[in-house]
Amino acid sequence: MKVSFLGDVNLDERIVSGVLRAEPSVDFRTAAEAELHGLPDPEVLEIAADEGRLLVTLTGHRSLATLPKLPKSPAKSAASSTSVY
Repeated sequence: MKVSFLGDVNLDERIVSGVLRAEPSVDFRTAAEAELHGLPDPEVLEIAADEGRLLVTLTGHRSLATLPKLPKSPAKSAASSTSVY
């Protein structure tokens, strides 16, 4: 199964460029490509889900309170401001 990604508006597009430079076969859509600017978090999450993509964001954990029905046990990464759900 191939994993596809969607970068949130707060994800620096240089990160996406670096990932694609290192591995061109990665399916990584930017926020600009998806026209996410100005959309509320729940709508961005819905777009990612509808497209079968994982949402990649640098949003702090406090901002995640706006997202509906998250699992009870998110896996935390080494960076305190990053969570994987």
